Amino acid sequence: MLIEWSLFHPWLPLRSNSKDWPKDKIKDENCWSDKEFCRNEENWYFVAKISSEEAALEYAKQTGLDVVTVNPAVVFDPLLQPTLNTSCQFLVYFLKGGSDRMRDKLWHIVDVRDTADALLLVYETPQASGRHICAPHFISICDLLELLKTMYPDDYPFISK
Repeated sequence: MLIEWSLFHPWLPLRSNSKDWPKDKIKDENCWSDKEFCRNEENWYFVAKISSEEAALEYAKQTGLDVVTVNPAVVFDPLLQPTLNTSCQFLVYFLKGGSDRMRDKLWHIVDVRDTADALLLVYETPQASGRHICAPHFISICDLLELLKTMYPDDYPFISK
């Protein structure tokens, strides 16, 4: 069996100090996180994600395999189970006060259904190749909490700092 095409789906560590990226330019598929910065911060999850995507794309270049990567941002989804998943735990962490260091950063977020649509789109589009970022929205945690307060005013005692 000959494999001619592969879809790789890492999570997007885009915001981790892309040191060579101009501050006034919107981050796109050409923007990579600084792996050394992630190492120095001991963010091994991001180091692994960056390294695996680099390896997949390098392998594609060497072998002629058409590799497509889809990089979703922080993925939020409707809960389908009675327990909290990782994305919701992340959100609850901030609802309970969170870290000041992370509260003011802009977070790239995407709905899981949009991520599924993006994966289907590149899968069904033969000319799709290379790297694709799936991060349609960015918002600060403070703004996200304000949005949630307006959507669900009586459902959670939000912490404000």
